[in-house]
Amino acid sequence: MVLYFSSVGISLGIGLWLAAVPGHYSEAWLCDLWAGARCHAARCEADMHACEAATQHCINTSHQRIVSEEAAKPLAECARWLLQASCEMSPPKACQAYMQQPQP
Repeated sequence: MVLYFSSVGISLGIGLWLAAVPGHYSEAWLCDLWAGARCHAARCEADMHACEAATQHCINTSHQRIVSEEAAKPLAECARWLLQASCEMSPPKACQAYMQQPQP
């Protein structure tokens, strides 16, 4: 019993460590970041469908699968921009492609 809880604790700890290491993004973490950003932007656009679609897309994402930094960084930067932007600001061109569909 103690061994089981130890291995679960170790697995959880490693998973959290991987999610927190710069340059390592779990698929689920990146998806949750994007969904939060889309929901934040949706309030400005009055497009709650985009928020719902992004959120639903994250249900089946994995905490174990790691997305490469090269693939994750542009989406993460776009999501962070959306979270900080006011409604009057237009997304940068790099973000516009991501805005069309749920990510990652």
